[in-house]
Amino acid sequence: MNLRMLNIEIIYFCCLVICLPLMSGQELAFFDTNSTVDFTRDQVLADFPPVDKESDPIKTDGIVFSTTTSNLLNISKNSSVVKTSNLREDPARKETIIPQEEVNFPKLAFGEDDPVKSESSSSAAETQTQTTQEMTTGITRFKLNDVGKDLLVEMPPNIRIPYDQQRKIVMEKNRDRFNFTCKADGHPEPTYKWLRDGQPISDDNVYIKSFQNGTLFFPQFGPREEGLFQCYATNKYGTSVSVKVPIVYEQLPVTAIDDPSLPDTFEGVEGEPLSIPCSKTKPTIPEYLKRWNFKEGSAQIQITERVGTDLQGVLRFAYLEQSDATTYICALAPFLAAAGDSIKLYNAATVNVAKKNKGNLPPKTRYTSAEVKAVLGTNATLECFFSGYPVPTITWKSSSNQDILKDNKRYIVLEKEFGRRLLISGVQEGDNGAFTCTADNGFGLMTETIIVNVTAPPQRVPHEVLGTLIKPEGEDVILKCKAAAVGGQLLGSPMWYRNGEQLNEGNLPSPRYKFSSDMTELHISNLSKEIDTACFQCNISNSEGYLFHDGYLRVINSIKIEKRPNEFNIISLNSTLNMSIQVKGDECCTIDKRWSLNGVPLTFAQLQQPPYVWQSNGEVLLFNASSMTNETIQSKLGNYTCKVSNFHQGVDVVFFISLTGIETTANPLVTDAAGIELWWIGLICGIILIIIAIIVIIAFLKSNYPGDTYLLEKAEIKHHLNPEQDLLDQSFQEI
Repeated sequence: MNLRMLNIEIIYFCCLVICLPLMSGQELAFFDTNSTVDFTRDQVLADFPPVDKESDPIKTDGIVFSTTTSNLLNISKNSSVVKTSNLREDPARKETIIPQEEVNFPKLAFGEDDPVKSESSSSAAETQTQTTQEMTTGITRFKLNDVGKDLLVEMPPNIRIPYDQQRKIVMEKNRDRFNFTCKADGHPEPTYKWLRDGQPISDDNVYIKSFQNGTLFFPQFGPREEGLFQCYATNKYGTSVSVKVPIVYEQLPVTAIDDPSLPDTFEGVEGEPLSIPCSKTKPTIPEYLKRWNFKEGSAQIQITERVGTDLQGVLRFAYLEQSDATTYICALAPFLAAAGDSIKLYNAATVNVAKKNKGNLPPKTRYTSAEVKAVLGTNATLECFFSGYPVPTITWKSSSNQDILKDNKRYIVLEKEFGRRLLISGVQEGDNGAFTCTADNGFGLMTETIIVNVTAPPQRVPHEVLGTLIKPEGEDVILKCKAAAVGGQLLGSPMWYRNGEQLNEGNLPSPRYKFSSDMTELHISNLSKEIDTACFQCNISNSEGYLFHDGYLRVINSIKIEKRPNEFNIISLNSTLNMSIQVKGDECCTIDKRWSLNGVPLTFAQLQQPPYVWQSNGEVLLFNASSMTNETIQSKLGNYTCKVSNFHQGVDVVFFISLTGIETTANPLVTDAAGIELWWIGLICGIILIIIAIIVIIAFLKSNYPGDTYLLEKAEIKHHLNPEQDLLDQSFQEI
């Protein structure tokens, strides 16, 4: 059995050696068909002519909603104004879009006048520049299926607003006729629909109107209309989905006491600390700030090194003085107060201070932040409040146990709070850990530790997220949806959507779709233009939020060579060879052809000189051997390579030209990398190995099955037995 397997392995190896060198390299794909190139959607659109049309106000049923009204998106004093210039656009897109004139009039590569660009001197200069560039690079450029200059190029939808998950607050004064808009690029023009808390908004809803142009209209916004809203934009190429945006109604503070003139009483002692809490208040939207005022004159209390208010709104005295004996009122006011805003009064407190000689007191902790959850990229505030006489000086150390100095740009000790607060600007992962604050007044030290837990929603991983891809038909693609966790946060499995419809193992549109085990990748094999062109979305979430991606897969027709020269071409003097290469590709993309001879690129100017002749407005390239000297014609013989490509795929067409009676110096079909020489070497080596293998097999058979004559006995002849033939049959089966 072992000998039999050895024989089979030897034969298999020999066949393999022969077959590998014989693989044809006539049309070599110089792009890795298994690679996945990730583009942003705007980079993809750079392959299409720009859509140039004016943006009109939103018109629906006789009601005009301008996207620039002060109500739209600018619905909170504390929220930033969203302007048209801030919409989600890639500035690189405008720089890389192929101009329509260049796409529709590619024959400039052959020296013809452009009927459009010749109208002005500036356009003529652009034409000259383009022609010069193509002469030096040897590029001939074709736009397949050219269309009219003014025709809008079709493309998938791409929602530009809303583009963030920030909560939108509708203020009471803006509640009437409030509108919120969804806008998307795309052609044909997308149609829109809105979902509220995951459910479509019905046409008979009298409180919320969803229009086909993307506008949400609220006749009067209130708590009843609050919800989580999401926009869908659809055209024939797919459906783009926005992030989910919470829209809520303003919640004003409510006065906690009927009569602030009836205060609580707090008894204190001169030289000792005192704390006065502000009444617990109901949550407000937007958040209001607690602050303290004197009842007499209503002036706000001034923050000093001895008196301050902590983050919870508690009025604190490091030590009391006789002048502190008065009545105070806690009030709520917006962080950014404006004219007409009312300040809501809460509780009042009267402080009585018993007289006592002050004595030196060491620092004692009255309040610390203890543990702070800091969201990555935001600001975080730490606070320590100490009592003592005299007032202690406070110093801080970072999570890396480094002293925080006044000139630190990220760790800012707030001087207006007399060092009691530390602002962390732009929280980073390295800020996770223990910060310390130390109080020293010369009569003692007190140190407190504040734990900072850095957390965040799932974070984007470059090149590992769902983007926009263009892939030729028949190839494979991998769509990725990955995220990074911060601070030990656990990430949920990604949720996938195709044109807004959720995908899972049980409802994949084709057996060609496969998820990875952790659901972070979607593999699609043997792409189909009609089936797989679609918008894809994915969502990854954790306890702090979610990361949402809206991408697009565009499947284009692959490049096909419909006509080309023979692999080997032998011509005679006064004869002509058609070198033309006819290509079929996708109408979206410009086809480039780059020529080279024996590995040396041919420029446009060289292709205009004999023996090359262009006909049919640059569509036909001929090799004309007539009227050429032997020296000239020999320099034009050899291996020709034409690289046919667009931005997404490429094919090499290779052929050889020789002349009857003239020996060429070039080796037939030697490519740029001289790969065909290796082909011949491999073939010779394969033949030698086969000969060696045959000799080994014959020697093996001779040694194991000698050819001696077997003499039959009478009993064997009587029973018609032939052991010699049986041995031969067995040997044949083993072989």
